[in-house]
Amino acid sequence: MNWNYDASDYNENSYVVIPEGIHRARISAAEVKTYSTGREGFAITFDISGYSGKVFYNLVLMEENKQQTNQKLGSLFNSFDIQPSMDCNTWVGKVGVICVKHGEYNGEKQANFHYCINRSKQESLPAWKEPLSGNSESAPAPAPAPATYNPFA
Repeated sequence: MNWNYDASDYNENSYVVIPEGIHRARISAAEVKTYSTGREGFAITFDISGYSGKVFYNLVLMEENKQQTNQKLGSLFNSFDIQPSMDCNTWVGKVGVICVKHGEYNGEKQANFHYCINRSKQESLPAWKEPLSGNSESAPAPAPAPATYNPFA
């Protein structure tokens, strides 16, 4: 292998956790997946406006709770202006808005998908900004998540 490692390119603290709140997001990948439970669903990856990190969402199709599953699909379709379709390849590249919450994984804080924001509530947010490489110093500040918002109501 022909590679010259340059230690000056390494920054131990280069990973920035995407802040909690409301963010414009772009679907960068979506694939049909069979989960360990045997259920099918979609593994969705979001780029976040102005950040180099990604947020992941596993939308599991629950046959025993069709209403909740259709609510989650409808919320995604509405937020990202997707014509209702189970062909997730058509979702890639669509821009919408999501709420990010923090969780913990292996003792580290990480940004998690929380819910999609209805298209009618997106006008006041900053426009999409391409993700930065390396840091997020010029990323738009996230809007705070509403304390009483219920995405499933």
